[in-house]
Amino acid sequence: MARVVELGRLLAHTKELVSSLTLDEPSYNQPVDINKISSTGVGIVEAPRGPLIHRVNIDMGVITHYEIITPTQWNIGSSIKSNPTPAQKAMIGELSTDEARFIFRSFDVCSVCTTH
Repeated sequence: MARVVELGRLLAHTKELVSSLTLDEPSYNQPVDINKISSTGVGIVEAPRGPLIHRVNIDMGVITHYEIITPTQWNIGSSIKSNPTPAQKAMIGELSTDEARFIFRSFDVCSVCTTH
């Protein structure tokens, strides 16, 4: 129901934005020379399976570092014995390998294809 209400509000807002356009204004702005851009950026989205993070560093127009941290990395990524991942914690105490596999694979749908 909330998505339907949100859709109605977004449509009304879009109508306001479109009606406020002035067609006699310039429709193009000269972009900045990409070779002069140096910056960093982070984008975080809450995906259905958990947080998805993108990080980027740009130096004089060149991407020098790009990192993606997926929900699968949060759920079943690397760990140490004293600090297990959430999926590992959920499997502790299971009596059979089949039960542990079921828990592991149901914890993150992408783990089914990455753990054979």
